[in-house]
Formats: sequence, structure tokens, C-alpha cells
Amino acid sequence: MSIQHKLTKWLCVLWLGSVLPCTASTARAQDEDFGEDETPARTDAGDAESESEASESEAKPEGSEKPASEAPTGPGVSVQPYAGIGMAMRSFSRPTSLGLQKLAASAVPGAEVGLTVVAWPAEPFSLGFNLAYQTALGFTVTESPPFALQNHVRARSERVALDIAPTWHFGALNVGVAIGASARVLWPEAHLLMTPGYSLIGPHARLELTARFNERLTVRIAPEGQWIVLIDQDLKATGVSSQGMAVGGEAAVNITVSDHIQVGVNYRESHALISTNRNTQFQDVERYLTLRGTGSF
Repeated sequence: MSIQHKLTKWLCVLWLGSVLPCTASTARAQDEDFGEDETPARTDAGDAESESEASESEAKPEGSEKPASEAPTGPGVSVQPYAGIGMAMRSFSRPTSLGLQKLAASAVPGAEVGLTVVAWPAEPFSLGFNLAYQTALGFTVTESPPFALQNHVRARSERVALDIAPTWHFGALNVGVAIGASARVLWPEAHLLMTPGYSLIGPHARLELTARFNERLTVRIAPEGQWIVLIDQDLKATGVSSQGMAVGGEAAVNITVSDHIQVGVNYRESHALISTNRNTQFQDVERYLTLRGTGSF
């Protein structure tokens, strides 16, 4: 082998030795550069997602979430008109210069209408406003004057009451106290007779106890007292005092037919007692028994 060939061989060996390490280091560098480029890309994407979530959370104002639905509440006011038909009775006894005059109790048709407005009916405490009117239909007064035939005189027998009733609700039991004023009237159509026309007016108070036995049946008991402070002059002229009292009460059994209708039986009785300048008291008794229908709105 000549010297020229040997030099050529050694130059090739030296050239390959220098080129191959450079190629390997370049490949490793490219791999490292590729890995470095990929990692920041992933990091930048994660940062972008985090910044997007943060911006959304900042853009969404507090309290923008829809609040949970509140528990349903009942109506603020309940309006309850009612009407009834049934039987009425009225009697009285009073001393006169000719002796004791009595009007015996007899049953005649009776009717009633009324309105009750209740504020906060579904709350533990409610406030009711009551207006009631009751009357006897076809009522007559029979007189037996001395030395004359009996007279049958038509007369008005009616009652009007207005009161306010705060009520407390204890589960199935309601306790109320009604305070107001009422008037009862007995007025013959003819005034020049033995029977005077009169009105008895004064404040009253009534304790109302209502028990609910199930979803449909309720029972109400309401004892009542009245202070009579206004009495007609024609009655006082016969010796009746200017003040008196009345005691009585009401009882009712009601059945709920639907959400807006109730039917029931109602009974009322009241005895007015007034002193006189004679040995006998003046007494006036009213009774009403009615079948009542009540609406609720």
C-alpha cells in the first residue's frame, strides 16, 4: 500500500470520527428542544384554562344563582260571606201598672246574613272582622187588653252585631276573643198599643273556641256577655232601668264541602236581664237556629 493510500484511509477515519459524534449530539439536541417546546405548550394551555375559569368566576356576580324556592304561604286576607235560613224565637216579660205582660215564645221562620274578613288566616295569629244580621220573618205580637179582644200585631224582631276578633291557633284548636257592639230590636208596626217598641244596645265580648276534628268537621262554642247601656225611653218610662246585662252564647257544627264552601248548623241564644222599679225584672230572650252556608275567597 502506498503512502498516499494510507493517508487517504486515515483522513476518512478521522472525518467519520468527527462527523458521527456531531450527528448524535445534534439529534439529542433536537430531541431535547422538542421536549422543551412541548412542555411549555402544555403548561400554557393549562394556564389558559385556569385564566378562563377565573375570568368566568369573576364575571359571574355573587347572588346571581337562582335562590331556592321559598315555602308556599297562605293568602294574606280571607273573605267569608255567609247566609242562613231556619227558625227564630223571641219572647219577653215586663211589669206594667196592669200586671205582668208576657210574650210567649213561638217559632217563626228566621234568616241571617253576615260577613267575616280574616287577616293572616294561615298564621299562628289572625285578626277577624265580623258583621252579622239576624231577623225573624212573619213575627207577630199578641196582646190581650182588658175589656177588649186580642190583638195580633206584626212586629220586627232582629239583631245586628259588629265586632273584631283576635284569634290564636294551637294546632287543631283555635281560641279567639270577639269584642264589639250589638243591638236587638223588637218593634211593633202599630205604636199606640200595650207593647212598646224598643232597642237594647251595648258592647259585648265573646270567647270563641273552635276545635277541628278532621279535615272537614269543626265545632265552635262561644259564650257571650253584653252590657246594655242604651234602652229606649218608652221602655224606661214603664219603670225599666237605664242599664242591664245579657248572657248567652253560640254553638255551631260546620262541614267543609270544598276549598271554598262550608255548610253547618248554628244556634244562638241570649237572655237580657234588666231591673225595674217593681218586684219583677224585665227579660228579653232571643233564639236563632239556622242552616248556614259559608263561602271563602
